[in-house]
Amino acid sequence: MFQNDRLTSVLVSHPGIKTLSGAHVGMYATQVERLYGKKLEVLRFADLGEEGGGGTMRIYSNDRNSSVVFLTNEDQTHGTKQQPVIIAIRSGPAADQYESCF
Repeated sequence: MFQNDRLTSVLVSHPGIKTLSGAHVGMYATQVERLYGKKLEVLRFADLGEEGGGGTMRIYSNDRNSSVVFLTNEDQTHGTKQQPVIIAIRSGPAADQYESCF
């Protein structure tokens, strides 16, 4: 995403690209939770309501000026025995801002 001609976030939806900690698209959400521990903020599909979409997990940089956001398919697996997986990762200063045109 660009804001004022500046790159402020990047969206990754390909499983071959990993974060520095090793998280990647296709990984189970529970694996990402174990990887980042208490630093990770988790917002579940059930917390958002039926129209909220999938689950979201976020970790901020130490100065909170940037973040990595993990998007899951929890809306599709809610109420089933399937575990949610990461379907996309956004990173950058504007990663936690909603962008309607991915």
